[in-house]
Amino acid sequence: HFEDSGLSVGPIAIRAYEVCQDRFRRPFDEEVVTFNERVALGCDELAAAIETNDPEFIQFSANDLSQKLQKIMDRIAAIANGAILEETTVGEAEGSMNQDDIDAMF
Repeated sequence: HFEDSGLSVGPIAIRAYEVCQDRFRRPFDEEVVTFNERVALGCDELAAAIETNDPEFIQFSANDLSQKLQKIMDRIAAIANGAILEETTVGEAEGSMNQDDIDAMF
């Protein structure tokens, strides 16, 4: 992502990933895999919702997917900002932190 993003911090993010400790990289990689899998599944779910031709169901499905993806992105961001998340159940993490919580640590 960062190689093609054109962001000025791209090279720094790539280098940080290369040198980060496994206790951060492993959960980060796992969450990215979870995110990608959820996107693929969500596309199938949204396609099925669209086939119902029910605007309320389509909206509900899209909002539900958006919220699920945001939770995963929040965990990815927490890990990228130095949080170590402890697994409680598959795909869920205890101790997820929002940006305000992370900022408060500093």
